[in-house]
Amino acid sequence: MTEDALRILGSVGVVVVTLAFVVQAAIMIALYRVSTKTERALTKFIGDVKPFAANAGTALASATRIMDDNRPGVREVVVDAVAIARSGRARLQQIDSAVDSAVARVEHVGDAVKNAASKPVKEVNGLAAGISAAVSTLVHGSRPADADPGQASCDSEPARLAEMETGQPPDHPHAQEPSQHS
Repeated sequence: MTEDALRILGSVGVVVVTLAFVVQAAIMIALYRVSTKTERALTKFIGDVKPFAANAGTALASATRIMDDNRPGVREVVVDAVAIARSGRARLQQIDSAVDSAVARVEHVGDAVKNAASKPVKEVNGLAAGISAAVSTLVHGSRPADADPGQASCDSEPARLAEMETGQPPDHPHAQEPSQHS
């Protein structure tokens, strides 16, 4: 390279370095302005917040005092609520016992009513079976040999009525003999 080319190249490098310094200086001035504005804004904000901070301290102290003053009352309300809950539980257990007792009594009364209603029905069935046996004896002259007087019941009533209508016992082994002789 020639001497003139080196001088031009050196001059261009000095110009580039000078422009870089100028750009850096402009950036530093802009940063200074922004930081100054930010400082002013923070100073104003702190000035505005200080009264609120003082009031917040006073309000916090007041709330603490109110809580301390009302703590015995709150404790009393909690104790009363616990006592009410316990008595309510005890009362519910009493009601549960009373309902269980009432259900047991109703079941007992139901059994008694059932027995009281079925006893006359059994007596009437026994009486009807006795009358049926008497009528059968009058009609036929004697009871069948396999009949057991202790087993007369309403279950045998249809068989006895059939015997009265036909004149023959329905399941008697000799039931066919009289009709063959007739």
